[in-house]
Amino acid sequence: MLTKILEKIRNTDGAISIRQLSQELNAEPTAVEGMILQLTRMGKLEILEEEVAEGEASCKACISCSGVADCPFIIKLPHSYRLK
Repeated sequence: MLTKILEKIRNTDGAISIRQLSQELNAEPTAVEGMILQLTRMGKLEILEEEVAEGEASCKACISCSGVADCPFIIKLPHSYRLK
């Protein structure tokens, strides 16, 4: 199954969600998440760094907060991964 996940990631243009992977592989999303973590530990995938650094001075979206850490308009999404 780990090989199938890598193949799906490799053969997909752009991003693919865990939900999409789980549907295509006929597996539970939590199982796919676990396999992705295993692939990361094995060095086959790497976690992408967040694009906005914690503690950045201002998110430039408004003046209602002191920065991205306190911004009520930024949603923290799950990690993104890429092939190594």
